Amino acid sequence: MKNVTRSTLPDRIVFESESFKNLRNAPSGLFLQVWKSDMGGFTGEFSEISYLPQIEMGSVVVCR
Repeated sequence: MKNVTRSTLPDRIVFESESFKNLRNAPSGLFLQVWKSDMGGFTGEFSEISYLPQIEMGSVVVCR
C-alpha cells in the first residue's frame, strides 16, 4: 500500500493487484476505481469490494 502521485487526488490510496486479498475486510460501502497500470488511465468504472477478486492482475485499484 502506498500513496498516489500528485497527479491524482491527494486523499486517495493505491493498492497493487497483489494486495486485493487484503481488501476483503474493508467497509462494505467502500467503492473503488479501477485503473489499468499498463495504460495509466482511469477505466471510468466503479467496483464494489465484493467484485475485486474478478479484476484481472496488472490492474491498480484506487480507493475513493
